[in-house]
Amino acid sequence: MKKKTKLPYELTDADRQQLRPWAEKWIANAVKTGPYSAADKKRCRASVRGLYRAAKLKPPDNVVFCQDPVSASMAAGIAAGVWWLRGDGKTQQKLLFGRELTERDLAAAAGYAVAVCNGAALPLVPQATDEATRQATERATWEATERATRQATRQATERATWQATDEATRQATEQATRQATEQATWEATREATREATRRAAEPLVSWLVACASQGLNMRDGGNQWSGYPSYLSFFRHVAKLPLDYSSWSHYEDLAAFGPRFVHPRFCIVSELPEFLHRDEGGRAHCSDGAYCRWPSGRELYYWHGTQVPAQWLTDTKALTAAEVLACTNVEQRRAGAEIVGWSKILADLKADIVDVDPDPLIGTLLQVDLPEAKGQRFLRVRCGTGRDFCIPVDPGLKTALAANAWTYGVDTSTDINQFRDPVRT
Repeated sequence: MKKKTKLPYELTDADRQQLRPWAEKWIANAVKTGPYSAADKKRCRASVRGLYRAAKLKPPDNVVFCQDPVSASMAAGIAAGVWWLRGDGKTQQKLLFGRELTERDLAAAAGYAVAVCNGAALPLVPQATDEATRQATERATWEATERATRQATRQATERATWQATDEATRQATEQATRQATEQATWEATREATREATRRAAEPLVSWLVACASQGLNMRDGGNQWSGYPSYLSFFRHVAKLPLDYSSWSHYEDLAAFGPRFVHPRFCIVSELPEFLHRDEGGRAHCSDGAYCRWPSGRELYYWHGTQVPAQWLTDTKALTAAEVLACTNVEQRRAGAEIVGWSKILADLKADIVDVDPDPLIGTLLQVDLPEAKGQRFLRVRCGTGRDFCIPVDPGLKTALAANAWTYGVDTSTDINQFRDPVRT
């Protein structure tokens, strides 16, 4: 008989008693909300530096805090693209964009790319580009208008005012006229210059927007990935295995913060949500609004664990059966039907009656063709509070009584008449 191999460690009874409290502790960590304090950010920065050193990498010069993980992901992708163009991609600039790029190009295009990723329209050139445009055109505008301004001023004023106006008045008149002309010329050329600048910057901006989609490759889920730190930290702090956790401890510390995006040149850490709602099963859920919102104002809308369009929960009364059934995502369609109510869905679809029981608490068996399920059956039933519900049931059921019994887990092959309430019948 083969001898049983002795394990180097086995859970003790005391360890097992700590499993549930430890799990609850880390579940709370995964769903925690609220802003970071100054001390929190200091601790986060120290842990990031420790994490880089543990990986034998030079710590980044700065740890940036972003107001939500989506913006952090986009910013990380764009920043990584800029750093590549400054380094390994420098020799590729002419091939990619037809010219060598300046720091002003990169700064302007990065700001523009962030704006585009957040929904800005393409004609909106960022402030950095406006400044570049202003500096590039101001001198040319002045040189082009100065001579004409002086000539026009002299012709308009010389004959009428020359004898009565001294040199100081002439200088003031020229200055005022020049300023007015500069402003008019600037306004006239600004839009054309902005459009030319936009066209010149567009390839670089488009390239950086494409980089934004790669931000997830740098992502660590932070507190959203509490499962693995929960497992490893249990053996560190509860079971107290004789292992060297010094390199891993920085990762454990950072599990208390939001998702982070790690790059050799920078680290971006997301803020935690302002609030987060869940249903009784712990799933993301809110019946009348966002289940989660970050400090940036970015929100997510979930119905019992399924993401749905915002308007489905912010304006539920306007949601129609037709809109729900037109949704191509099966899970979203199921969630939408629950939000609208199966009673309304079935009424709009003109469901066929299969069987009617005289007892309203037993209900009516209905059949309807849904986009993903032909011949689906529902039981319309009244509960003890007097409210009507429509419940999906097994398509093979033929009577309302059998369907009602089925919803309670009663074996419909037995005598289900005993399921009736003799008082009501």
